[in-house]
Amino acid sequence: MKIRFIGTAVLAALISQPTFAEGMGYIGATIGSSSVDDSSGDLDTALVATGFATASTNLDDSDTGFKIFGGYLYNENWGVEVGYMDLGEFGFSGATTGPVVNYSGNIEVDTWYLAGVLNLPVADTIAINARAGFAFWDASASVTAGTGGVSNTVSGSADDDGTDAIIGVGVSFNVTDNMAIRVDYDRINTDDEVDMFSAGLQMSF
Repeated sequence: MKIRFIGTAVLAALISQPTFAEGMGYIGATIGSSSVDDSSGDLDTALVATGFATASTNLDDSDTGFKIFGGYLYNENWGVEVGYMDLGEFGFSGATTGPVVNYSGNIEVDTWYLAGVLNLPVADTIAINARAGFAFWDASASVTAGTGGVSNTVSGSADDDGTDAIIGVGVSFNVTDNMAIRVDYDRINTDDEVDMFSAGLQMSF
């Protein structure tokens, strides 16, 4: 009798969760704070290495970023996710001596990513996820520098791109059967690591 009862309970549980038996797709978006793991000292060192006597830089290493994503869970624990992240704009300004040059600029970073997903339900309405994959990033920099007068001011820009590892962890809180609040942390492992903490909504189907 007990064996029959357990078997019936397991079968009922499986039937009541066709979403994971058949797979589950999802889409979502989050917004939050992004930061770059760099320092004004690193920029100063790089400028002195080019021939300036000294350099003093002020760096704004954080901004607002957002992420749009979609994914598919093949079962309750494993899936794949693709997304786009706009990591915002990081500004800097400063001055050198030997010779004296005043400068300012900004760097904009965005990326597409593809990652495998490990999903771990820890309660009826809560799940922890971990992600690892590749980020295909683009960075655009613009700089204005001068020695005083308008006629002595020059501007320039440069673009760069690359592919690096991306890792992330997050937690989702189900609000309804098809909607969850999602809180994420992501890191792109470039030479200057870029992080983002964000929160938003995820819809499943």
